[in-house]
Amino acid sequence: MASFKKGDELDTAKLKREKFALKEIGDSVYITLRALSAPEVANHIADDESGPKQVSGYKLISICAVDDDGKPLFDHEEDAKTHLKISAESLQKMVKKILDMSGLSPDKDRSKN
Repeated sequence: MASFKKGDELDTAKLKREKFALKEIGDSVYITLRALSAPEVANHIADDESGPKQVSGYKLISICAVDDDGKPLFDHEEDAKTHLKISAESLQKMVKKILDMSGLSPDKDRSKN
């Protein structure tokens, strides 16, 4: 184990990951979701001086959906919307899974993060 040094960078491949079944696409089809990093939370979710940030489920998925090697599946939100044709229920469950893995909850006060 090595001590943290200024300049050390986050390796998002080491963030918590979970497979999420996409049964409406196929019985054995899954997508891997990873947790958000603290900078991603600050940039996309945490409240700021202008108030609560609004972020779409597809935006979160475009950030957190990765392939089996940990590389992003989608380039941006529109890419996720175009290629991930799933039920509204699955979309909401995926967002909840991302928030849970990230130590967040839809009911939690995010202004403290």
